[in-house]
Amino acid sequence: MASAKPSTAQHRAIGVLSSITVILAVVWAFLPALRNGFVSYDDPDYVTRNPEVQRGVSWEAVRWAFCESRTSGNWHPVTMLSHMLDCQWSGMNPWGHHLTSVILHSVNALLVFVVLRLMTGATWRSLCVAAVFGLHPLRVESVAWISERKDVLSTLFLLLTLWAYARYAGTPTRAAGRQRALHYVLTLVFFAIGLMSKPMLVTLPCVMLLLDYWPLRRLDSTRLARLLLEKIPFFALSAASSAATFVVQKQGGAMDMAGDTTIAARLGNALIGYCRYLGKTFWPEDLAVFYPFPSAGWPPVALVLAGVLLTGITIIVVLAGKRHRFLPTGWFWFLGTLVPVIGIVQVGQQSMADRYTYIPSIGLLVAIIWTLAELRARLRLPFAAAAVATVTVLAVCAAGTRRQIAHWKDGEALFRHAHAVTESNGITELLLGIALLEKGSSKEANAAFQEAITVCRRALEFQSLNVHDKALAHGNLGSSLMGIGAKEEAIREFEAALRLLPGNRFIRVNLGRAYVSDGRLDAAVALFGDGIRMDPDNGREHFFLACVLSEKKQMDAALHHFREAARLEPHAVDAQRELAQALSQRGEIGAAILQWQRVLRLAPSDPAVHTLLGVNLAQDARFDEAISEFREALRLKPGDEDAQSNLEVAIAQKATGKKP
Repeated sequence: MASAKPSTAQHRAIGVLSSITVILAVVWAFLPALRNGFVSYDDPDYVTRNPEVQRGVSWEAVRWAFCESRTSGNWHPVTMLSHMLDCQWSGMNPWGHHLTSVILHSVNALLVFVVLRLMTGATWRSLCVAAVFGLHPLRVESVAWISERKDVLSTLFLLLTLWAYARYAGTPTRAAGRQRALHYVLTLVFFAIGLMSKPMLVTLPCVMLLLDYWPLRRLDSTRLARLLLEKIPFFALSAASSAATFVVQKQGGAMDMAGDTTIAARLGNALIGYCRYLGKTFWPEDLAVFYPFPSAGWPPVALVLAGVLLTGITIIVVLAGKRHRFLPTGWFWFLGTLVPVIGIVQVGQQSMADRYTYIPSIGLLVAIIWTLAELRARLRLPFAAAAVATVTVLAVCAAGTRRQIAHWKDGEALFRHAHAVTESNGITELLLGIALLEKGSSKEANAAFQEAITVCRRALEFQSLNVHDKALAHGNLGSSLMGIGAKEEAIREFEAALRLLPGNRFIRVNLGRAYVSDGRLDAAVALFGDGIRMDPDNGREHFFLACVLSEKKQMDAALHHFREAARLEPHAVDAQRELAQALSQRGEIGAAILQWQRVLRLAPSDPAVHTLLGVNLAQDARFDEAISEFREALRLKPGDEDAQSNLEVAIAQKATGKKP
């Protein structure tokens, strides 16, 4: 008995040290991600061009996240709230967003260790699974891509769900009912939050049944019917999440982007996809942000070989599983959790994606590492040799991860790399064009625009592009041509894009702005008017129409549309500001002051807003308030000539008592 206490203390110390080691190793491997920026693929939808997210967290933001957000055809309010929190504390500095993802991934690696050790009691095997999971290069896409916050966040709640479930399953039935009920409720709550982070968790109730087989072994003492009964609430949540996801993605057009891929082609790609995921797990080279479908389809021989391989592995696993239960649990975890994203119900155009391995890899690694540990024991290989081999594998993984993170430096580097390691990839051409177009705002603008033109034209040569992406390519080509001043050519490209997608507001706005730049104001008015008739609640088109009408000196009509834009986009600074300017120009000083005060609440650090508010206050003979605003403008921007001259005039007017 006396020796038991030191043994228990030593066991705990090993667990603590192991946990610290896993976290430090994962943080070190992914630390270079903090030097990366945003990318032009999905990040604009989630963060960089999403004003709702950029405003941070508030009760209104929570309502929007749960009731209105449909980002990229997905409903995941918890994920959107996490992006809001990042904007709240780090603004638009990408390192803060990356830091959150790195921390979440590190915690996930730790939880993999904690959950497996809790369920199996195997410290070293659990540690190896956690370390390989955390350091593997396939994790880079989920961690280094800010838009994939949903991966790391949903997995956090998946692992918390499994932790609570293990505690529930490990509590004796005769124990206090309150403790057992608490863990059951926690399991359900964590699962619900996970589904609201990413609906890929819908297969988790099946994973729980696998864990009942091994390592929890509840099937040995509890009837299957009872185990199924206790999971009815979980299956109900999965069904509700699946239905909501289907509706949202259908409405968002995500399924339309898949084109006319037949069910036979999807099933074939699913077979190949499973094999490719296996291959990338063992040899994670040539990783890309987008893997296209082969233009001629997968060869029949490849499909047959993939089917034979998967069937063979499954048969071996089932037969060996009678003695080694970890094999069926790990293998079917891998197969089952990939089902929502394997492409049978095709969403998007990718044939596979590295990020889809984030959850499935845990089961696969359990099967692999437990098998290797059993093999070492059977062959009686020294523990030191196994440790050296493990450390070598982890070092290779960490090096590969750091190398892969470098490709995520920015959109240009990411898409150049993807183009280099894949074939016939029209999407990466398109995305590279977008990245180069965004680079056009830098001092290398002309060269970036010229290359963007070449890349967009090359993308249009791909017959595999669907209607949406062809329209996007024409639109990006138009924007690139505008960048070098080729207005007529740009307008033709925008018009071609709009013919393909007549309801796309972004293409219409770009075409309208091109018309304005070319002096075709009437054409712009007609275009924005058509857009408003199709979508009366589109604040952007009200705003741009108002700007054009203002330029045409049709101030009554312009003011109407400025009011509509401000009403529809209450947090859009440009819409609120232009309305204030219009009111001021019309001499509606009282209304203008109220409007400038609204603008100030949105942009309290803008010295120009303080100055313009001060001007209107002075016009209303509210000199003390005006002087205060001018001084605040000078505090924010010392030496501002406009604020200084207006301050001097206001002081003089106050002294003489003259009303402007």
